Amino acid sequence: MERRVPQAAPYRTLASLCYLFPVAVALLLMPQFRSVRLLRYHAVQSVALTALTLLASVALGVLGTILGALPWIGMTVLLATGLGISAVMIIGPGLATYAAVLAYDGRLTRIPLLDRWVRRWERMIDPEAEKSRRKRQGPTDRLP
Repeated sequence: MERRVPQAAPYRTLASLCYLFPVAVALLLMPQFRSVRLLRYHAVQSVALTALTLLASVALGVLGTILGALPWIGMTVLLATGLGISAVMIIGPGLATYAAVLAYDGRLTRIPLLDRWVRRWERMIDPEAEKSRRKRQGPTDRLP
């Protein structure tokens, strides 16, 4: 599930701190940290996980608001969406904590729903030097 990537301790610490949303955004905006693949991967994954958690919570809230007004089943829908929001708000930070611990260990954590998108977005913000290096090296530089 994870792949160990040897990195220096400060980079691993920053990779685990990426799961705090403002740190992830700050690291993505700084070019000197954007060139480190471990930091870039975890920062993008953190932003994607935060966006997915918020999107799921808002969608469940809107669904509960719209369907909660229905007679007979309204209270059941409100209860179900409330429990769904609670589950999302527990699972999202739980996954972020798990990924942060593994990032501190120097591992690339793959969250199943997000992995394909995170790798695509991470390569989109890839610095030009990294893109040219990857072309020279070939497919050995890929994430699992």
